[in-house]
Amino acid sequence: MVFRIPVTIHSVPEKFLIVCETGHETIQWLCEKAYKIYTEKYHDKTVPYYFVARRSYDRCLLSLDDHIEYVLKDNESIEIDIAKQFDDDDSLSTATDEERHVVLLDGYHLKCSDLVRLGTGDYQIELPDETWNLIHKAREIVDHIITNKKVVYGVNTGFGSFASTIISDEKLADLQTRLIVSHCAGVGEPLTIERARMMFALRINILAKGYSGISEDTLRKIITAFNKSCIPEIPSQGTVGASGDLAPLAHLAAGLMGVGRMWSPKTGWGNANDGLTMINGTQFITALGAEAVERAILIARQADIIAALSTEALRGTVRHLHP
Repeated sequence: MVFRIPVTIHSVPEKFLIVCETGHETIQWLCEKAYKIYTEKYHDKTVPYYFVARRSYDRCLLSLDDHIEYVLKDNESIEIDIAKQFDDDDSLSTATDEERHVVLLDGYHLKCSDLVRLGTGDYQIELPDETWNLIHKAREIVDHIITNKKVVYGVNTGFGSFASTIISDEKLADLQTRLIVSHCAGVGEPLTIERARMMFALRINILAKGYSGISEDTLRKIITAFNKSCIPEIPSQGTVGASGDLAPLAHLAAGLMGVGRMWSPKTGWGNANDGLTMINGTQFITALGAEAVERAILIARQADIIAALSTEALRGTVRHLHP
C-alpha cells in the first residue's frame, strides 16, 4: 500500500509530501527523506544528531524504528525536528510555560477531574514541602536497612520464590533494574498519550504519600519527566490488576530508566528499592477507571440537557417527571 505523508520540519509552514511505496519504510527513513528535501531547499547545513517525530493531530512521539504502516495512515501528517541532548531546561511539552498550570499532589486529595486535566499535558505537578519531609523519613528507613545489613523483602532479597535469597549491596541496583525489565511483558496497542499521562500522574501521586521509600533524587527526576511531557509508551494489555498493574507500570518505569520506548531527559536511576516502588500499584486500571467516571458524568449531564431541550422543542410537559 502506498502512503503519502505530509511532513513539517522546523515549524516551517510548508509541508513536504513524502511518498512511501510499501508502508514498510521506517519513521527514520521518512525523517531522512524529508530532511534531505528541506536542506536542499532552505540550504540548512545542520547535521542531525537525532530526529524527533510526532503525529500532528495528537502530538504523539513516534519511534524511529516503527514501520509507517503500523503508526500512520495515508495522508496523516507528522512534524519532525532535530533532537539534541536534553538537559533540565529542555521541554517537549505541548504547552508553553505561561500556558501551563500547577497541580499540587500530596497523595490524598487528587480528584478524577484533576487527573483528567493532568492527562492533557497542560498541567505541571509539584509536591508540597510537608510531602517531601515524609518522603525523606521513609527513605531514611530504607537506608538504615541497607546500612545495618537487615534483611527486608524486595530491598535486599529476591522476589517470589527467591524471597530467601539475600542480595549483596553491590548488586542491589541491578536487582531493581532486572525487576523492571523482567516485567515488561505488555502487549497490544499503546495507551493514548493522555491515558499514559494520567497513569504517570497517579504513580507520582501514590509516591507522594511517603510510604514507598523512594529516593528524593529519583522522584524529582520522575516529576521533571512528567512536567516536560516525556511520557513512556505503555502497552494497553498485559495486566489483571490482581497483584498490581505490574506489566504496565514496568513499561512506565523502563521508559524513565532509559530502556523503554520514550524520549526523556536524564531520568535513569540506580538507588536500591526504587524499582519496586514504581510497579507495586494499580495506577493503570485506576487511570482508566477515573476517565470512565468523568466521561459518565459528562454523558449524564448531556443526557439531561438533551432531554430538557427536546421537551422544550416539542412543547412537552414536565408534570410526569414530578414524584
